Amino acid sequence: MLFRSASPDQSEVFFVSTSGNDDAAGTSLKTAWRTLGAAGRRAKPGQTIYVTAGEYHETLAPVNSGTTEQPIRFVRYGHDRVIIDGHQKLALGIDLTDRANVVVSGIVVRGQTQAAVRVDRAANVRLDQVTMLSAQQGLSGTSASALELRHCLIRGHHDAGLSLVKSSGVTLLGNLLDENRGPALQ
Repeated sequence: MLFRSASPDQSEVFFVSTSGNDDAAGTSLKTAWRTLGAAGRRAKPGQTIYVTAGEYHETLAPVNSGTTEQPIRFVRYGHDRVIIDGHQKLALGIDLTDRANVVVSGIVVRGQTQAAVRVDRAANVRLDQVTMLSAQQGLSGTSASALELRHCLIRGHHDAGLSLVKSSGVTLLGNLLDENRGPALQ
């Protein structure tokens, strides 16, 4: 999986903050969007969405895919602690079903009733330093391809830590799967 590594053009950078406004431009910390839903609906290839500190009680589900040259990135802002908390009421924390060329980095996902992250039929998806805690499953995917997990923590799930069915080209690098009640990988 190849993604360009250059810093994003400033016109391609947007922000989400728990104190933001979904009607705002999203182009700075002062004009940040409030919800992951707004970011997911608006994100386009080549854009980086910085998510600032706080708890978000919703599912991150981008409606668009990126391209190989211009992935869509959802990234924790600086060293902020960003949490997607399902409070055992939301089915999914991050839903990348049918999406391609998406990167998620530095986000904690916890307390979902189905999976912290779902990647059904996803392609060229990378999760960097994503923490998946206390859901039914950590990561669930069917028919995913070119999936990359780097330095993720997958802990305390009721079933499997990683459940990947009919998936190919999966790269696991430096991940910790711990204290899951089911198998670490199925």
